[in-house]
Amino acid sequence: MKEDITLKQIVDLILREKIIILAVTITAVIVSGFYSYFIIKPVYEAKVTFLIKEDLPHIDTTHFFNTMQEVTNISMSNPETCQSYLKDPDFLSSVIEELNLRETYDVDNLGSSLHISWQEEDTFYLISRQRDPRLAADIANTAAMSFIDYVKKQESQVIEVFIDFVLLQKEKSRRHLDDSLKELNAFLVEPGGLLELGLDIDSKKETLISLKSRLLELELKQDLDITLEEKDSVKKLQLENNIDQLQTEVKELQMEYMDKQITQEVFQQELDSHKSDYLFWAGLYAVVQIVQSHEISKYSLTITAPASAPEYPIAGNIFGNISTALVLGLILGVCLAFFRKYWQDLNQHK
Repeated sequence: MKEDITLKQIVDLILREKIIILAVTITAVIVSGFYSYFIIKPVYEAKVTFLIKEDLPHIDTTHFFNTMQEVTNISMSNPETCQSYLKDPDFLSSVIEELNLRETYDVDNLGSSLHISWQEEDTFYLISRQRDPRLAADIANTAAMSFIDYVKKQESQVIEVFIDFVLLQKEKSRRHLDDSLKELNAFLVEPGGLLELGLDIDSKKETLISLKSRLLELELKQDLDITLEEKDSVKKLQLENNIDQLQTEVKELQMEYMDKQITQEVFQQELDSHKSDYLFWAGLYAVVQIVQSHEISKYSLTITAPASAPEYPIAGNIFGNISTALVLGLILGVCLAFFRKYWQDLNQHK
Protein backbone atom coordinates (compact mmCIF):
# COMPACT_ATOMS: atom_id res chain seq x y z
CA MET A 1 0.00 0.00 0.00
CA LYS A 2 1.30 3.45 -0.91
CA GLU A 3 2.26 5.61 2.09
CA ASP A 4 1.54 9.34 2.25
CA ILE A 5 4.51 11.59 2.93
CA THR A 6 4.13 14.03 5.83
CA LEU A 7 5.33 17.61 6.16
CA LYS A 8 7.86 16.48 8.81
CA GLN A 9 9.33 13.98 6.38
CA ILE A 10 9.64 16.69 3.71
CA VAL A 11 11.42 19.03 6.15
CA ASP A 12 13.70 16.22 7.33
CA LEU A 13 14.53 15.35 3.74
CA ILE A 14 15.38 18.98 2.86
CA LEU A 15 17.58 19.32 5.98
CA ARG A 16 19.30 16.00 5.29
CA GLU A 17 19.98 16.94 1.66
CA LYS A 18 20.74 20.61 2.35
CA ILE A 19 24.28 20.27 1.01
CA ILE A 20 23.05 19.12 -2.39
CA ILE A 21 20.35 21.81 -2.47
CA LEU A 22 22.83 24.55 -1.49
CA ALA A 23 25.39 23.25 -3.98
CA VAL A 24 22.91 23.32 -6.86
CA THR A 25 21.62 26.78 -5.84
CA ILE A 26 25.08 28.29 -5.43
CA THR A 27 26.18 26.80 -8.77
CA ALA A 28 23.13 28.30 -10.51
CA VAL A 29 23.78 31.71 -8.93
CA ILE A 30 27.47 31.65 -9.87
CA VAL A 31 26.77 30.60 -13.45
CA SER A 32 24.04 33.24 -13.80
CA GLY A 33 26.23 35.98 -12.32
CA PHE A 34 29.18 35.06 -14.54
CA TYR A 35 26.99 34.91 -17.62
CA SER A 36 25.22 38.17 -16.83
CA TYR A 37 28.37 40.12 -15.95
CA PHE A 38 30.92 38.80 -18.45
CA ILE A 39 28.86 37.59 -21.39
CA ILE A 40 25.56 39.47 -21.51
CA LYS A 41 25.82 43.25 -21.50
CA PRO A 42 22.90 45.25 -20.09
CA VAL A 43 20.65 46.98 -22.62
CA TYR A 44 18.92 50.24 -21.73
CA GLU A 45 15.85 51.61 -23.49
CA ALA A 46 15.05 55.32 -23.88
CA LYS A 47 12.00 56.57 -25.73
CA VAL A 48 10.62 59.83 -27.06
CA THR A 49 6.86 60.31 -27.29
CA PHE A 50 5.45 61.87 -30.48
CA LEU A 51 2.00 63.28 -31.08
CA ILE A 52 0.61 63.42 -34.62
CA LYS A 53 -2.11 65.99 -35.20
CA GLU A 54 -3.79 67.37 -38.28
CA ASP A 55 -2.56 70.84 -39.05
CA LEU A 56 -4.80 71.89 -41.95
CA PRO A 57 -5.39 75.63 -42.52
CA HIS A 58 -8.68 77.36 -43.28
CA ILE A 59 -8.09 76.57 -46.98
CA ASP A 60 -9.73 73.26 -47.84
CA THR A 61 -6.74 71.06 -48.72
CA THR A 62 -8.14 67.79 -47.37
CA HIS A 63 -9.01 66.52 -50.83
CA PHE A 64 -5.51 67.34 -52.04
CA PHE A 65 -3.76 65.39 -49.27
CA ASN A 66 -6.16 62.47 -49.59
CA THR A 67 -5.50 62.28 -53.33
CA MET A 68 -1.74 62.57 -52.77
CA GLN A 69 -1.90 59.73 -50.24
CA GLU A 70 -3.79 57.53 -52.72
CA VAL A 71 -1.29 58.25 -55.49
CA THR A 72 1.94 58.04 -53.44
CA ASN A 73 0.71 55.60 -50.74
CA ILE A 74 2.64 57.66 -48.18
CA SER A 75 1.09 58.96 -44.97
CA MET A 76 2.50 60.01 -41.61
CA SER A 77 -0.32 58.10 -39.93
CA ASN A 78 0.96 54.92 -41.57
CA PRO A 79 3.32 52.90 -39.28
CA GLU A 80 5.16 51.44 -42.28
CA THR A 81 5.96 54.94 -43.54
CA CYS A 82 7.41 56.06 -40.20
CA GLN A 83 9.44 52.88 -39.87
CA SER A 84 10.84 53.25 -43.39
CA TYR A 85 11.86 56.85 -42.62
CA LEU A 86 13.60 55.68 -39.43
CA LYS A 87 15.69 53.16 -41.39
CA ASP A 88 16.64 55.56 -44.16
CA PRO A 89 20.46 55.81 -44.51
CA ASP A 90 20.34 59.60 -44.97
CA PHE A 91 18.42 60.05 -41.73
CA LEU A 92 20.72 57.68 -39.79
CA SER A 93 23.83 59.37 -41.20
CA SER A 94 22.59 62.75 -39.96
CA VAL A 95 22.16 61.36 -36.43
CA ILE A 96 25.64 59.82 -36.48
CA GLU A 97 27.19 63.08 -37.68
CA GLU A 98 25.37 65.21 -35.13
CA LEU A 99 26.44 63.03 -32.18
CA ASN A 100 29.91 62.37 -33.65
CA LEU A 101 29.47 58.59 -33.48
CA ARG A 102 31.36 57.71 -36.64
CA GLU A 103 33.93 55.61 -34.77
CA THR A 104 31.42 53.47 -32.87
CA TYR A 105 28.33 53.38 -35.08
CA ASP A 106 27.48 52.91 -38.70
CA VAL A 107 24.15 53.12 -40.50
CA ASP A 108 23.32 49.44 -40.02
CA ASN A 109 23.90 49.02 -36.29
CA LEU A 110 22.34 52.38 -35.44
CA GLY A 111 19.30 51.52 -37.53
CA SER A 112 18.91 48.19 -35.74
CA SER A 113 18.89 49.97 -32.36
CA LEU A 114 16.08 52.40 -33.30
CA HIS A 115 12.43 51.39 -33.44
CA ILE A 116 8.95 52.86 -33.77
CA SER A 117 6.18 51.67 -31.44
CA TRP A 118 2.62 52.90 -31.89
CA GLN A 119 0.61 53.62 -28.78
CA GLU A 120 -2.56 55.03 -30.36
CA GLU A 121 -3.59 56.31 -33.77
CA ASP A 122 -2.02 59.70 -33.07
CA THR A 123 0.76 58.71 -30.64
CA PHE A 124 3.95 56.73 -31.15
CA TYR A 125 7.31 56.20 -29.48
CA LEU A 126 10.76 56.51 -31.00
CA ILE A 127 12.80 53.95 -29.04
CA SER A 128 16.57 53.75 -28.71
CA ARG A 129 18.23 50.67 -27.17
CA GLN A 130 21.88 50.99 -26.20
CA ARG A 131 24.44 49.62 -23.72
CA ASP A 132 24.91 53.03 -22.14
CA PRO A 133 21.78 54.62 -20.57
CA ARG A 134 22.99 58.17 -21.17
CA LEU A 135 23.84 57.42 -24.78
CA ALA A 136 20.44 55.77 -25.29
CA ALA A 137 18.72 59.00 -24.19
CA ASP A 138 21.03 61.21 -26.28
CA ILE A 139 20.48 59.13 -29.41
CA ALA A 140 16.70 59.04 -28.86
CA ASN A 141 16.42 62.82 -28.42
CA THR A 142 18.76 63.64 -31.30
CA ALA A 143 17.04 61.13 -33.56
CA ALA A 144 13.66 62.61 -32.62
CA MET A 145 14.65 66.14 -33.64
CA SER A 146 16.28 64.88 -36.82
CA PHE A 147 13.21 62.76 -37.51
CA ILE A 148 10.93 65.82 -37.49
CA ASP A 149 13.21 67.67 -39.93
CA TYR A 150 13.56 64.58 -42.10
CA VAL A 151 9.79 64.05 -42.26
CA LYS A 152 9.29 67.67 -43.38
CA LYS A 153 11.96 67.24 -46.04
CA GLN A 154 10.43 63.98 -47.27
CA GLU A 155 6.96 65.51 -47.39
CA SER A 156 8.31 68.42 -49.46
CA GLN A 157 9.89 65.97 -51.89
CA VAL A 158 6.68 63.95 -52.11
CA ILE A 159 4.71 67.14 -52.80
CA GLU A 160 7.15 68.11 -55.58
CA VAL A 161 6.77 64.69 -57.19
CA PHE A 162 3.01 64.91 -56.81
CA ILE A 163 2.99 68.39 -58.38
CA ASP A 164 4.70 66.99 -61.47
CA PHE A 165 2.16 64.17 -61.55
CA VAL A 166 -0.81 66.56 -61.23
CA LEU A 167 0.60 68.87 -63.92
CA LEU A 168 1.09 65.91 -66.25
CA GLN A 169 -2.49 64.73 -65.65
CA LYS A 170 -3.80 68.26 -66.14
CA GLU A 171 -2.06 68.63 -69.52
CA LYS A 172 -3.11 65.13 -70.54
CA SER A 173 -6.77 65.76 -69.66
CA ARG A 174 -6.60 69.10 -71.53
CA ARG A 175 -5.38 67.36 -74.69
CA HIS A 176 -8.19 64.82 -74.40
CA LEU A 177 -10.69 67.62 -73.93
CA ASP A 178 -9.43 69.48 -77.00
CA ASP A 179 -9.51 66.30 -79.08
CA SER A 180 -13.08 65.53 -77.99
CA LEU A 181 -14.17 69.08 -78.77
CA LYS A 182 -12.63 68.89 -82.24
CA GLU A 183 -14.34 65.57 -82.93
CA LEU A 184 -17.71 66.95 -81.85
CA ASN A 185 -17.32 70.11 -83.94
CA ALA A 186 -16.23 68.10 -86.98
CA PHE A 187 -19.28 65.91 -86.59
CA LEU A 188 -21.62 68.88 -86.26
CA VAL A 189 -20.33 70.73 -89.37
CA GLU A 190 -20.07 67.73 -91.70
CA PRO A 191 -22.57 67.61 -94.64
CA GLY A 192 -25.85 65.93 -93.84
CA GLY A 193 -25.64 66.79 -90.20
CA LEU A 194 -28.47 66.83 -87.70
CA LEU A 195 -29.57 70.35 -88.61
CA GLU A 196 -29.75 69.61 -92.34
CA LEU A 197 -31.49 66.31 -91.73
CA GLY A 198 -34.01 67.98 -89.48
CA LEU A 199 -34.79 70.66 -92.07
CA ASP A 200 -35.02 68.05 -94.81
CA ILE A 201 -37.42 65.93 -92.75
CA ASP A 202 -39.60 68.95 -91.95
CA SER A 203 -39.68 69.94 -95.64
CA LYS A 204 -40.67 66.47 -96.78
CA LYS A 205 -43.32 66.26 -94.06
CA GLU A 206 -44.85 69.53 -95.29
CA THR A 207 -44.82 68.19 -98.87
CA LEU A 208 -46.38 64.95 -97.64
CA ILE A 209 -49.18 66.86 -95.88
CA SER A 210 -49.87 68.84 -99.04
CA LEU A 211 -50.03 65.69 -101.18
CA LYS A 212 -52.31 63.95 -98.71
CA SER A 213 -54.66 66.98 -98.76
CA ARG A 214 -54.91 66.84 -102.55
CA LEU A 215 -55.44 63.10 -102.44
CA LEU A 216 -58.16 63.58 -99.89
CA GLU A 217 -60.01 66.00 -102.20
CA LEU A 218 -60.03 63.45 -104.99
CA GLU A 219 -61.22 60.72 -102.66
CA LEU A 220 -64.08 62.95 -101.45
CA LYS A 221 -65.21 63.48 -105.03
CA GLN A 222 -65.19 59.75 -105.54
CA ASP A 223 -67.13 59.17 -102.32
CA LEU A 224 -69.78 61.66 -103.48
CA ASP A 225 -70.28 59.61 -106.66
CA ILE A 226 -68.77 62.31 -108.72
CA THR A 227 -67.23 60.68 -111.77
CA LEU A 228 -63.54 61.43 -111.96
CA GLU A 229 -62.05 62.47 -115.20
CA GLU A 230 -59.30 60.35 -116.64
CA LYS A 231 -56.69 62.93 -115.83
CA ASP A 232 -57.91 63.03 -112.21
CA SER A 233 -57.59 59.25 -111.95
CA VAL A 234 -54.03 59.46 -113.24
CA LYS A 235 -53.37 62.31 -110.85
CA LYS A 236 -54.71 60.28 -107.93
CA LEU A 237 -52.48 57.38 -108.83
CA GLN A 238 -49.45 59.68 -109.02
CA LEU A 239 -50.34 61.23 -105.69
CA GLU A 240 -50.52 57.83 -104.04
CA ASN A 241 -47.14 56.82 -105.50
CA ASN A 242 -45.56 60.12 -104.44
CA ILE A 243 -46.99 59.79 -100.93
CA ASP A 244 -45.62 56.24 -100.58
CA GLN A 245 -42.22 57.35 -101.83
CA LEU A 246 -42.15 60.37 -99.51
CA GLN A 247 -43.15 58.29 -96.48
CA THR A 248 -40.34 55.86 -97.24
CA GLU A 249 -37.83 58.72 -97.57
CA VAL A 250 -39.05 60.31 -94.32
CA LYS A 251 -38.64 57.05 -92.46
CA GLU A 252 -35.11 56.59 -93.85
CA LEU A 253 -34.23 60.17 -92.91
CA GLN A 254 -35.65 59.71 -89.43
CA MET A 255 -33.54 56.55 -88.93
CA GLU A 256 -30.46 58.40 -90.12
CA TYR A 257 -31.36 61.29 -87.83
CA MET A 258 -31.63 58.97 -84.82
CA ASP A 259 -28.26 57.34 -85.62
CA LYS A 260 -26.57 60.71 -85.88
CA GLN A 261 -28.29 61.89 -82.69
CA ILE A 262 -26.94 58.87 -80.80
CA THR A 263 -23.47 59.51 -82.25
CA GLN A 264 -23.67 63.14 -81.14
CA GLU A 265 -24.69 62.07 -77.62
CA VAL A 266 -21.69 59.73 -77.47
CA PHE A 267 -19.39 62.58 -78.53
CA GLN A 268 -21.04 64.87 -75.98
CA GLN A 269 -20.68 62.34 -73.14
CA GLU A 270 -17.02 61.84 -73.99
CA LEU A 271 -16.56 65.61 -74.03
CA ASP A 272 -18.30 66.00 -70.67
CA SER A 273 -16.14 63.23 -69.18
CA HIS A 274 -12.89 64.83 -70.36
CA LYS A 275 -14.16 68.21 -69.20
CA SER A 276 -14.84 66.83 -65.73
CA ASP A 277 -11.36 65.27 -65.61
CA TYR A 278 -9.73 68.50 -66.68
CA LEU A 279 -11.63 70.57 -64.11
CA PHE A 280 -10.62 68.07 -61.39
CA TRP A 281 -6.90 68.17 -62.20
CA ALA A 282 -6.93 71.92 -62.85
CA GLY A 283 -8.55 72.54 -59.46
CA LEU A 284 -6.14 70.15 -57.76
CA TYR A 285 -3.18 71.89 -59.42
CA ALA A 286 -4.37 75.24 -58.06
CA VAL A 287 -4.50 73.75 -54.55
CA VAL A 288 -1.03 72.21 -55.07
CA GLN A 289 0.42 75.62 -55.80
CA ILE A 290 -1.17 77.02 -52.64
CA VAL A 291 0.20 74.13 -50.56
CA GLN A 292 3.67 74.53 -51.98
CA SER A 293 3.82 78.31 -51.68
CA HIS A 294 2.53 78.34 -48.07
CA GLU A 295 4.41 75.15 -47.02
CA ILE A 296 1.20 73.57 -45.76
CA SER A 297 1.31 70.10 -44.17
CA LYS A 298 -1.54 67.78 -43.35
CA TYR A 299 0.14 66.51 -40.18
CA SER A 300 2.49 68.05 -37.66
CA LEU A 301 4.80 66.12 -35.35
CA THR A 302 5.19 67.27 -31.77
CA ILE A 303 7.44 65.84 -29.07
CA THR A 304 5.30 65.51 -25.95
CA ALA A 305 7.88 63.71 -23.78
CA PRO A 306 11.63 63.72 -24.50
CA ALA A 307 13.79 60.76 -23.49
CA SER A 308 15.64 60.57 -20.18
CA ALA A 309 18.42 58.21 -19.14
CA PRO A 310 16.82 54.96 -17.89
CA GLU A 311 17.78 53.67 -14.43
CA TYR A 312 17.27 49.98 -15.09
CA PRO A 313 18.12 47.88 -18.14
CA ILE A 314 15.50 45.92 -20.05
CA ALA A 315 17.97 43.10 -20.73
CA GLY A 316 21.15 41.89 -19.00
CA ASN A 317 19.89 42.85 -15.50
CA ILE A 318 22.44 41.17 -13.21
CA PHE A 319 20.38 41.34 -10.02
CA GLY A 320 17.26 40.15 -11.80
CA ASN A 321 19.10 37.25 -13.42
CA ILE A 322 20.76 36.23 -10.13
CA SER A 323 17.40 36.35 -8.32
CA THR A 324 15.85 34.16 -10.99
CA ALA A 325 18.80 31.74 -10.81
CA LEU A 326 18.47 31.59 -7.02
CA VAL A 327 14.82 30.57 -7.21
CA LEU A 328 15.41 28.08 -10.00
CA GLY A 329 18.46 26.66 -8.17
CA LEU A 330 16.42 26.04 -5.02
CA ILE A 331 13.64 24.38 -7.01
CA LEU A 332 16.12 22.21 -8.91
CA GLY A 333 17.98 21.29 -5.69
CA VAL A 334 14.80 20.22 -3.92
CA CYS A 335 13.73 18.18 -6.94
CA LEU A 336 17.15 16.53 -7.02
CA ALA A 337 16.90 15.72 -3.30
CA PHE A 338 13.51 14.06 -3.79
CA PHE A 339 14.81 12.11 -6.76
CA ARG A 340 17.81 10.91 -4.74
CA LYS A 341 15.50 9.78 -1.91
CA TYR A 342 13.27 8.00 -4.42
CA TRP A 343 16.26 6.25 -5.99
CA GLN A 344 17.56 5.09 -2.59
CA ASP A 345 14.12 3.71 -1.60
CA LEU A 346 13.84 1.91 -4.94
CA ASN A 347 17.22 0.21 -4.48
CA GLN A 348 16.38 -0.82 -0.92
CA HIS A 349 13.09 -2.34 -2.12
CA LYS A 350 14.89 -4.37 -4.75
